[in-house]
Amino acid sequence: MATSEEQIVSAVEIASDPRQDPSIVQQALSFLETLKANTGETWAAGWNVFASAQPRHGTQPRIFGLNLTDDFLTESISNHQDPVAAVGFLQDEAMRYIQREFVEGPGEMDAGGAFIKNKVAQTLTVLILQTFNLPSSTSILPALFDVIRAHPAQSPALSASGPGQAPPINPCTTDLVMRILHDLSLSLGSDVNLRQIRSKDRLQRDAVIRDEFRANYAARLAETVWKVLEECARRLDGSSPAPSGSGPRVLTEAAAVEIACMALQLVGDYVTWIDIGLMVQPDTIALLYRLLGHSVSNIRIAAADALTEIIAKGTKPVDKLQLLASLNPHQLLTDYEASTRSVSPDSDEYDAVEDFRDRLARLAGSVAMEYARVAGASEAEDATKEEAERQFLHYAGLLLAFLTDKSDQVTDQVIPALRYILDIYKKQAKRAAAGTYPPPEKAEFIRALMAAILAKSQYRETLEWSGLGMMTQNSDDGSVDEEEGRFEETRRNLQTLMRAVAAIDESLFTAPVIQFITTTFSTYASAAAVGDASSAISWQAIELALSLLYLFGEILIQAQGTVKSGLTPNTYVQLPPGAIPVGKTVRLKLTSEEYATMALSPLGELIQLLVTSQVSGYSHPSAQLLTFECLVRYSGFFNTRPDHIGNVLPSFLDARGIHHPEEKIRLRVFYHFSRFIKDTRTYIPPAYVEQMVQSMQDLLNVNAVLPSVAPDEDPLARANETAGTFDSQLNLFELVGVLITLPGTGQEAKVSMLKLVTQQQLVELRAQTEAFNASTPNPQTILQIHHLMLALSTLAKGFDGHEQAKATEEPAWVSVLKTVAEQILVSLSTLRRFVIIRNAARGAFARIVPTMGRSFLPYVPTMIEALLNEMGEAEMADFIQFLILFVNKFPEEVSETLNALLTDLVMRIFHFINQPVTGTDDEVERNELQKAYLNLINSMVGHGIIGVLRTEKNMPLFDTILESITFCAQQENNGVRKLAFTLLARLVVVYTGGSDTGSTPTTSGGKGDAGSGSAAANGSANGGQAGASAGVSAGTMAIPGFEQFIYERLIPLCFEVSGKPTFLLEDAMAQVTLGEIAVLLKTIYERRGDEALRYLSEVYLPGVQCPPQMSSELAAALKAQDAKAFKKTLDAFLKQLKKGV
Repeated sequence: MATSEEQIVSAVEIASDPRQDPSIVQQALSFLETLKANTGETWAAGWNVFASAQPRHGTQPRIFGLNLTDDFLTESISNHQDPVAAVGFLQDEAMRYIQREFVEGPGEMDAGGAFIKNKVAQTLTVLILQTFNLPSSTSILPALFDVIRAHPAQSPALSASGPGQAPPINPCTTDLVMRILHDLSLSLGSDVNLRQIRSKDRLQRDAVIRDEFRANYAARLAETVWKVLEECARRLDGSSPAPSGSGPRVLTEAAAVEIACMALQLVGDYVTWIDIGLMVQPDTIALLYRLLGHSVSNIRIAAADALTEIIAKGTKPVDKLQLLASLNPHQLLTDYEASTRSVSPDSDEYDAVEDFRDRLARLAGSVAMEYARVAGASEAEDATKEEAERQFLHYAGLLLAFLTDKSDQVTDQVIPALRYILDIYKKQAKRAAAGTYPPPEKAEFIRALMAAILAKSQYRETLEWSGLGMMTQNSDDGSVDEEEGRFEETRRNLQTLMRAVAAIDESLFTAPVIQFITTTFSTYASAAAVGDASSAISWQAIELALSLLYLFGEILIQAQGTVKSGLTPNTYVQLPPGAIPVGKTVRLKLTSEEYATMALSPLGELIQLLVTSQVSGYSHPSAQLLTFECLVRYSGFFNTRPDHIGNVLPSFLDARGIHHPEEKIRLRVFYHFSRFIKDTRTYIPPAYVEQMVQSMQDLLNVNAVLPSVAPDEDPLARANETAGTFDSQLNLFELVGVLITLPGTGQEAKVSMLKLVTQQQLVELRAQTEAFNASTPNPQTILQIHHLMLALSTLAKGFDGHEQAKATEEPAWVSVLKTVAEQILVSLSTLRRFVIIRNAARGAFARIVPTMGRSFLPYVPTMIEALLNEMGEAEMADFIQFLILFVNKFPEEVSETLNALLTDLVMRIFHFINQPVTGTDDEVERNELQKAYLNLINSMVGHGIIGVLRTEKNMPLFDTILESITFCAQQENNGVRKLAFTLLARLVVVYTGGSDTGSTPTTSGGKGDAGSGSAAANGSANGGQAGASAGVSAGTMAIPGFEQFIYERLIPLCFEVSGKPTFLLEDAMAQVTLGEIAVLLKTIYERRGDEALRYLSEVYLPGVQCPPQMSSELAAALKAQDAKAFKKTLDAFLKQLKKGV
């Protein structure tokens, strides 16, 4: 297509002008898109727009024109009629442009110049790459190397160079060439990240180009880069005279710094893939070390980066040791580390020095990493590995100096090398004889490493503690800053090193940690006994000691290989020899009296010191929170020393714990206290219970807070979505229930305490419900009622339901829970139209029912009536699961209730199932509803109340229910259809007169357990195991004519579903469904015998055009094989059928 430069320029200007008429802008954009789609014809015009000097177009048209050329070279040149000519033309034009703009002109110094230079470099890089791909094409690389020293004909720079001397570098051209060479290296693979995302063909092409570049241009490039770098260094250190004149082609100090940094970057770029001998020579290394100590921060950082790339160059192990020996940076790094260590944060050069230390640490870490890699290289000889290990230890002091740097970024630079060498030590320790590893020099290094880890793991004085390391709650309140987050990340990395040390030699880890914790706690206890401990020891030390204690047990069981058994009471004592047989991991169960006779283990001693030192009294929130974290993690200790429980309970109850002045600490301790009491409930003295409940009374006031929302947002929906203070408060309500039902508490005391706790909430719930105005509902009132319902019911969650289940008479405290249930029902009935209230009610009753047991049954009809007609589809699935709870626990008692509501329930379910699915969320909800529905009927089968389906009231729906199950079996969701086929197999047994104790086939190859109905009924809502068996525990109820349903609906259903194109037999979930289909067919055969086989082989399969031999073989397999074997036969049959055989 013929396109003029003026058209391109005009279109770009119109498209980028916000003042233009939108319709004209759209026309311009369409025109430009057409140009981009046809770069095979428009590239030349695009180049002309970019390179035109008269007139010189604006930045945006020039960039667009260059993009057309770039796209042509990248995407379309292979389709050009003469690509060699096109590339040759562009090379000539490019050199003319460089001569005019950079040799003689200002070097793109006008607005947008920096961006244009980068874009030019990118385009010329693509152009250079194309010359490698085309035959008989000459590269412009030699011309680019030459242009670095090109100057205008009358330039003073030419006359300044003596006879036989090369002209000085031209900063304008040098800058551009350096950009091009950098882009070229990145394009050819020096960037690891880019290599990882490229295609195999692109990687092969790049490898070929790299080989050609190495052969023809690498030496020239290295010579050019080092000469440029040397010239810039002389200009900066004053060894060469300052140039006369001014302008963009004069090498000023600023230009020398910029170009030197670019040249150093090229050293790092190309050393990774050209001959290292071109980059590493005595004079070049001397120059690099000289620049490493330069006063200009950017230069020394760039020099450190270049050295790091040289050191990381991939070579053989022996060659790597030779390279590192020739570089020998140890003394230089040691000197620089020492000289930069103590720069004051108030100094003007502090930031620059910190950046340099970061690069020094990276460089030192790189050296150490290379030694570690050689030490771990499987192909290296033993002597080479040993030398590498010796050299690593030579750098150990330097690594530890950086490890303890106040900057976490500096610390992180050396951790990978330390982790790598420790991994090698771990492997060596496993191979060594017991007690012989590590040798003295390595043990000394590890001890120094542990000391450095402990020093670095302590909070700095300038760093505020927010609890980020322990708390996940309230972490979005702005209290956690970036600096603390970085420190905690570094601390986790240091913990990884400690884990490795423990795996090498447990004592090298435990000894310094135990000493630090013991010293810290003892110092606090001594100081606290005589006065204010805060002046004797810092909060940072306390926080670290507690953090180490929290971590200690976890690392210990990992090192000992007892992760599976975890922290048991045995962990805290020294078991007598032979208590656990050698090679066994059984959990030895002893009484607290037996444990009391045993000495404590080191961990047990630490927990005992934690308790007796009362370190939670230190005046810093970290001391309190971390103490409780440790007490919960190590609650098993109190099985061995229950007498210490009385020492810790006050700390939970007072201002150190649940009454802490800081809300985020207080709320977290709510959870810890609940966990601790649950774990130690056996040993809580009954005399403490009433006092503890009274101490919590002031914290049980419920105050709902509406969240801030946008004007169009529902505050109740938002309140239900986000966790807050109330969610933490629920831990206390559950804890009260736990405390009230602890062993040893009398019935009267239980009733008294329960009334004490519930009275205020019940009064308020009643008042709020009565005050509710349906015509002008107050969201605050609704949320308060929601909270009160959940709070009161959560008390019941803490109760021990076994007491009610075992009682011959109703326990006295049940009467209090009845009052709670009745009031919740009243509130539900009043506010049933609000989703948040219905959800709260279901949640409340789910907590109360296991505790009240049969005592709740009289309330079930009222509850169902209040919920059923108001619910949406998502709620309905939850509601059905709630009904299943009753069916499982009280099948006989709820059968009449089910009989009364089944018709309404099923019709409501059908209403939702028949609604159109409009999105992913709808599809998920529909699947969950269908699974819940199937699970309900499955549960009824399993618990012997399936007769509810055929009562006089529900008989009109029976056929519809059967059809709905077959409908579910035809759904695309494997979880739904798997459950449907499972249920159908069970119904076949029931409705064909199967006996209560009869067995049915299973896909596991065994026989179905007639008593497994409960397990089947408890299938998970996501399509989990509803029982592979079709066995039932229900009585049988043969239905005359049911065999007609089997033959007309069920057998065809099995093949219609499994024969669908969307039923992928290779899919694992489809295979699970296929197994249930096999069970159904096997069940049909076992109930109907040869009649079923004849129908299958002589009627149904021939009717769907299945070859007679295949039909007969399948029928024979169904008769002879068990369900598991038949599934494989059916799978092969279906695959053959789908092939069209």
